[in-house]
Amino acid sequence: MRIIFLKAFSKDLDKLKNKQVSKSLLDVISEIKKANKIQEISNMVKLKGYKNAYRIKIGEYRLGAFIEGDIVELARFLPRRDIYKYFPK
Repeated sequence: MRIIFLKAFSKDLDKLKNKQVSKSLLDVISEIKKANKIQEISNMVKLKGYKNAYRIKIGEYRLGAFIEGDIVELARFLPRRDIYKYFPK
């Protein structure tokens, strides 16, 4: 799959200080690149009420993504308590 990093996602990564979570995020991104279908990505769950919004749990963080065909837009990467305030909108 092809990955697009949105500006808000990049800003969220700049604020991240936990190295363990960073490593886990890199593992998830490589898994997304290797996948041919959404079903091949572990822990990916479609958000109810939205056509193409998905989330992946990474410890206490959530990765918010939009998926259209074979394009994955990584939108936000925030702590569990904050993600749903900003994603999906």
